[in-house]
Amino acid sequence: MKKGLLLIILGMVITLSGCKEDEIVQGVVFNLEGDTQIDLFVDDAFVDAGFTATDAGVDISEYITITGTVDITAAGTYFIEYVLVYNEQTRVLLRTITVTTVPLTDIEISEVIFDDITVVAETLEDIDLDTYNTEYASTIVWSSDTEAIISAAGVVTRPDYGLGNATVIMTATVTVNSVDYTEEFTVVVLEGEEPYSGSGTEIFISEYVEGGSYNKAIELFNPTASSITLTGYTLNLYSNEATEASFTLDLDAYTIASGDVLVLYNSGSVTAISDVGDDSAGVVNWNGNDAIGLYKDDVLIDLFGIIGDNPEDFWVVGDATTKDYTLVRNSSVTGPVATWDPTEWTAFPKDTFTNLGSHETE
Repeated sequence: MKKGLLLIILGMVITLSGCKEDEIVQGVVFNLEGDTQIDLFVDDAFVDAGFTATDAGVDISEYITITGTVDITAAGTYFIEYVLVYNEQTRVLLRTITVTTVPLTDIEISEVIFDDITVVAETLEDIDLDTYNTEYASTIVWSSDTEAIISAAGVVTRPDYGLGNATVIMTATVTVNSVDYTEEFTVVVLEGEEPYSGSGTEIFISEYVEGGSYNKAIELFNPTASSITLTGYTLNLYSNEATEASFTLDLDAYTIASGDVLVLYNSGSVTAISDVGDDSAGVVNWNGNDAIGLYKDDVLIDLFGIIGDNPEDFWVVGDATTKDYTLVRNSSVTGPVATWDPTEWTAFPKDTFTNLGSHETE
């Protein structure tokens, strides 16, 4: 009898306990209205469909906290969180909103590709043409209405001086979903430079750079109306008061076009020199008190400094010196001189390289 009574009592306890749990859970209804996952395009309207929150039919919305925002102007994934804290219980519901960019039409895709293309408005040298768009994996094919001036590959041939500038229409073609779209770009090719008429008869030293550290260079200018191959020419360096060359560079390998220059520089020079220079050379290694001679068939034709002279640190050039200055031959000089004349030179501050790479004569 006692054992049976105990079982009945335990059964009553279990039943009462189960009724209490059912009363808490079943009395509260908390649901989201509408979809919990929403997909929108940029600039679509977003309206929160809301939620249902009741306890035994009684509205308990006041116990709901909502956090999160949706920016319909920017693509991205956004979350709205609904938190119910009620009757010592916390429940959380989540709505996910994905905003994506409106898909472009084929023609809009082609316009985006064309907008990304940059073509110079005018040029005097070859032009770079975009041939592929990474974003849309699209190949760009070019054509030219004047291949003799600009080829489909962007190679430029300038009109001769006196013919005037040339206007060329470059056409870009892209294919989107098997449909071709085209865009035209106008490029003006500048006419060639006026041919150098020639104002002298022989190569000469036109610029000397003695700058900081290894910033050293020498420029040779061709003042004649014809290109000159430097066969038989040498450049000699005389260190300090030496009367025998400390270093000799054979110039046979070089040619200087009419009105053009040859720039030789120290291999340790900064890029501002090497970028306009033609070649590095061991002969370019002076310190302001070293003479430099330009020879043709072993005959001295031009000279910087004085061979065999010891000026201590430098020779004087006007208010400047041959040390820590850039010296440019005056435009009135049209040929080489086998004796040193400092009045033929104009001095510029240390590490001035703006004149290097070209020279003018009267």
